[in-house]
Amino acid sequence: MVCVRPSRIHGLGLFASATIKRGTVIGVLEGEYVDDDGPHVLWVDDERGFHVRNDLRYINHDTTPNAAYFDDLTVVALRDIAPGEEITHDYEGEAEIDDEVFEAVESVEAATAEATKPAEAGVEAADEVRELAVVAGS
Repeated sequence: MVCVRPSRIHGLGLFASATIKRGTVIGVLEGEYVDDDGPHVLWVDDERGFHVRNDLRYINHDTTPNAAYFDDLTVVALRDIAPGEEITHDYEGEAEIDDEVFEAVESVEAATAEATKPAEAGVEAADEVRELAVVAGS
């Protein structure tokens, strides 16, 4: 869906390798929260940054962005992005995000939560089996 290559905006950039439809989750930031500034640090509030370690770190700034970061660390397309187009974000956070994009993000969050339920249920079931085995062995 995306690739890294030289950018006309700055250094390297993240580009669409295929059409990305509005509302599509492009990816999830990977890395860790930090207190110090540095390359590829995205400030999430006045005191905390997030050091991005995956290819999403190459998203450059533009005042008319085609993508946005969300609080759950997802990056979502604000409009259709054509193949070869650089993926950008407004670092000032002024981009307008329409209801359809918010609904797409909520759908992904709900699907992710639903997908983790079987795993959590499996852990709970395994714990119950272990407890029964301890009781049976007593």
